[in-house]
Amino acid sequence: MRVHVLILGCARTLVDSEGLSGILEKAGHSITESLPEADCVVINTCAFIREAEEESVRTILDVADLKKTGKLRRLYVAGCLPQKRRGERADLLKLLPEVDGFLGPGDLPKLPELIREQLETAGDAVIERQTAAGPAAVRPARGPLRPVWILPRRGAAPRHPRPRFFVTSPVPTLLFDSDIPRHRLTPSHFAYLKISEGCDHACTFCSIPQFRGAHRSRTIEDLVRDAELRAAEGAVELNLVGQDTSYYGTDLYGSPRLPELLEKLSTVEGIRWIRLLYAHPAHVTEELIRAIRDFPPIVKYIDIPLQHINDSLLVAMRRETDGVFIRRLIERFRREIPGVALRTTFIVGFPGETEEQVDELADFVREARFERVGIFPYSPEPKTPSERMPNQIPEEVKQERLNRLMQLQQGIAEGINQTWLGREMEILIDEPDQDPNIFLGRTYADAPEVDGQVFVKSARPLKPGQFVRAKVTDTYEYDLVAEAIASGS
Repeated sequence: MRVHVLILGCARTLVDSEGLSGILEKAGHSITESLPEADCVVINTCAFIREAEEESVRTILDVADLKKTGKLRRLYVAGCLPQKRRGERADLLKLLPEVDGFLGPGDLPKLPELIREQLETAGDAVIERQTAAGPAAVRPARGPLRPVWILPRRGAAPRHPRPRFFVTSPVPTLLFDSDIPRHRLTPSHFAYLKISEGCDHACTFCSIPQFRGAHRSRTIEDLVRDAELRAAEGAVELNLVGQDTSYYGTDLYGSPRLPELLEKLSTVEGIRWIRLLYAHPAHVTEELIRAIRDFPPIVKYIDIPLQHINDSLLVAMRRETDGVFIRRLIERFRREIPGVALRTTFIVGFPGETEEQVDELADFVREARFERVGIFPYSPEPKTPSERMPNQIPEEVKQERLNRLMQLQQGIAEGINQTWLGREMEILIDEPDQDPNIFLGRTYADAPEVDGQVFVKSARPLKPGQFVRAKVTDTYEYDLVAEAIASGS
């Protein structure tokens, strides 16, 4: 079949989707980037928070409408949503009858065989595959999927007798290595390298360990080989991802080995930029700071989710840090890595958060002047400790706090951008703009898809993956305008 893989969520889901696409290709299917050209769609879902689950269900319903035309032959739902809701599989099967199969993130390599079995099986059956004890069968649903956020159906759904499957491992253990065939879903000049999977932390607001499993690392040797393969395909930038990248190697080597990994990756020929994302602050060491500072391919950038600055809330969140630790960490980064770009995330509206604690967070944002900030309203997740905490914050209060902090950060980001006016910098070109003399690129301070862009003016054509020197001539709130001044490589 012609398969289109539709990706929801973060870069970690994208890496899984590249592995799944490669496995499907090896089994004889072809991957198409065009949904209208596909006769099979796999939606790799996100379920990190309630809003992500809602988006996943909404997308499934939109794609399911295509089956009514007869063009789309098969629709599969993979990833975090079926894994997170595996205890409610009967409800999902009833709610989404157009879906031909559900597959958890730990079971992606099984999809080609499940498709083959499905095509050979007659009747309206549900194929169950468990790697440990689980329900022997799926009984008809007795009510709506819990919780009540599931969107209402838009008209009667077609019900064609056919086999369906719902396959989720009780505890995912999958970890793709460099031997897995990989169909790249990013432009050829940059790639995501997933160095680990799962998480051992017990943050009270997070359900990821429930459906992604314990922390597990790939070996340094395998990651270097993977980086070499990506470089051979034309990648000049690697973006390292995992649920907790700063914890990398603890399970294999007895202690965090991210600095050693960075040193090895920095020797891979052809890789000009290596960027570190999703680093838990509790595991950031002096060795890691020195690695970012001293190895040239490691860009002076780190994504380090802090979540808050108030001590009481950090304890309630089980973040393993406090305000003094965080402030000293930020000071070390600024002192030891001149020009470092710091990206972080914060949660507002955590149960019991007071206006005074929000003021404290706002003061810290002003003080730290982060180059990049994401702010999220707290979302109560099923089976997490914070879901049962008293003093839950009303949604309208969460939104007001979010808007207030984002307006604050917008002004800070605009001021930081203005400091670039008149300066020269190296820009990595991503793609041409609609204007033939404008090209979209990024600085070392901009991760793909989540940070700002540079609009590079150039009379000569520039290619994706090309590095150019450019002088900043104008700024926006989050983006820059620059004039190319010399050819790059």
